[in-house]
Amino acid sequence: MTKQNISYLLFFSSLPLLYFGFSNFEYNSISSTQEAFWVSTLCTLGIVFFFGSFYVKQYFVDDKEPDTFINVKTKDIIMDIPPKPNNVVTSVDLMKQEQQLNQRKEQLKQSLEEVEQEKLQIQQALQDRGWIRKVNGEWTVQ
Repeated sequence: MTKQNISYLLFFSSLPLLYFGFSNFEYNSISSTQEAFWVSTLCTLGIVFFFGSFYVKQYFVDDKEPDTFINVKTKDIIMDIPPKPNNVVTSVDLMKQEQQLNQRKEQLKQSLEEVEQEKLQIQQALQDRGWIRKVNGEWTVQ
């Protein structure tokens, strides 16, 4: 049970006790000692339950995990270990990144060579059709 459920239980059980106790608590209305004892006891229990319901709701704590000796020790051990920041890169990570960059560099070199070959083929085709390339890189017709 949660503290809210206990609080409601105490509050709603205090209402009939208070009603019965205070409705029968009149001067010279109770003839026997036993009845007077029970009426006063019910009034007292009603008051205690009524104020206890507010006390439980405000001050009791729900124990989700009890603090045993083992739990306290493991919490202390865990707290002593400094957390690894997210931006720290290890040497192995740097080596892997270097290998990836070298592979990418080789791929780009191959692509550049292919583009140069294609460019030379296009220039040769233009020269075969009668175009002349000037020093500034422009083409003119023969």
